[in-house]
This record gives sequence, structure tokens and C-alpha cells, in this order.
Amino acid sequence: MTDDKPQLALMVSIKDEGQYWHVEAPFMTRVEEDSQPQLRGMSASLWRNESPEIYSGLTISCQNDESHARGGQGPYAWQTTFRDSTSINLSRAQEMVKVLGKIEREMASTAEMAGSPPDFTSYLLRVASIFKIRHFAQVTRYGARWQNSEVSWLTPDNVRTMIEKAEGEYIARHKPAEEIAHVG
Repeated sequence: MTDDKPQLALMVSIKDEGQYWHVEAPFMTRVEEDSQPQLRGMSASLWRNESPEIYSGLTISCQNDESHARGGQGPYAWQTTFRDSTSINLSRAQEMVKVLGKIEREMASTAEMAGSPPDFTSYLLRVASIFKIRHFAQVTRYGARWQNSEVSWLTPDNVRTMIEKAEGEYIARHKPAEEIAHVG
């Protein structure tokens, strides 16, 4: 039996733009259609009597750049922010403040017990746990509409492997040649 109730999901994408490397994970909706999980936006029409639009635009992200990578350093600028937010009225701004405040309080509380996240993937998974997110998606082919996109569903371990592999490849590509020669 499948749960036809929509659930929060994160769409994890890695963008390697040469000089910069980014991970972005916007909040999305996971629904069951014809017994298959599907990825959708944060449309209120999917959620019936709930209000998911409060998470619309909420994105967990980080970046790295060539100079950081040359030093063998991982991503920086870990953050959870609202993106692409325009025409915000007071009510929407107050909702956004509540969501960001919840994240900050929960992260501080967890850090007191378990310490700060040691890496970006741990940070991402900690934020996901605040909202009880169990579904992570990677779009493998974009369609004109979400219904036409191909999606791979990932476990938290798959997310960690995907991000760490991409991060390692980015760092290795930007290390100075003499440092790579000494490693082998």
C-alpha cells in the first residue's frame, strides 16, 4: 500500500561551473502517481488542507571555488535560505522568519548535544531531519514539466556518496600539479 499523502523532499543538484562548484537542495514535494514516486514543486493544490508554500524557495546550499579547492578545502558558505523570493508581503515574511528561526534553534540544540556538522553533507542531512525529510531526489533528465522529468530517488547514504564524490573530484582537478605528482 502506498501513502498518497504528499511529503517533503529535497532535490539535490551539483553544479560544477569550473571556477565555482555548488550544491543546491531546494525543498520540493514527493507524490505517488500510479504507484510511482514523482517529484513536484510546492503547489498548494498538491497538499490539500496543508500549507507547504511556506517552504517554497527554501534551499540548502554551499559552494566551493578554485582557490579553496587548490588548498584541499571543502565547500564553504553552508546555508539554508529562501531563494527567488519576490513580492513578499508581511505575512509571508513572518512565515519565512518562523521557518528560519526553527532551523537555527534546532541546529543550535543539536550542536550542543552532537557538535557542529563536520561537513556540508552532514549539515544538509541535519536540516532535512528537522523537517522529517526522508526523500532525496536527483533529476537525471529535465522535461518541459516536472511530470516529464526523470528522477532518481536517493537514500541519505546515496546523497553523502554523491556529494563527497563530486567534491573530491572538484578538489583533485584544482590541486596544483606538483602536489598531485607527490601523492602518487
